[in-house]
Amino acid sequence: MPINQNINVYLLKQRRVIFIIIGVFLLLVINLVITSIPFLASIDSVSPKKKLIESGVITAFITVIIIAPIIETILFQYLPITIISFFLKENKYIKPITIIISAISFSVVHIYNYTYFIMAFIGGLIFAYLFILSKQRKENPVVNLLVIHTLLNLIPFTRDFII
Repeated sequence: MPINQNINVYLLKQRRVIFIIIGVFLLLVINLVITSIPFLASIDSVSPKKKLIESGVITAFITVIIIAPIIETILFQYLPITIISFFLKENKYIKPITIIISAISFSVVHIYNYTYFIMAFIGGLIFAYLFILSKQRKENPVVNLLVIHTLLNLIPFTRDFII
């Protein structure tokens, strides 16, 4: 069995909490690897982080932990995947097409710098893949991605605002 089928089977068999933990862990590892590449790590950063810090902890928490995951999951996973799936029902390439379009749309709004764009694109691929797998698992993909996205955002939020 090809590796991608093995991964699909493994993730489809996991309990929901394990599925979510694997999703968060995978996204964290990707972010860590990309930010560890010297060329990418040295690129000047333009980020909304400074504005969020200036806005205060409560506003930043509401924005990063509550609002952003909801809006981004709906706009960049739910809508593109649902709409494209509706129009390309019979296309055998529907999964890769929807995953790539979802990832492109997700990364375009995260174009603070090259590093962040690359992380957002790869993260967008993973989010879209997990969305599709959640549907196959007969779970609400929006809820699964909201939890994954919220936990993922909670880690740097905690680092920047709490610690």
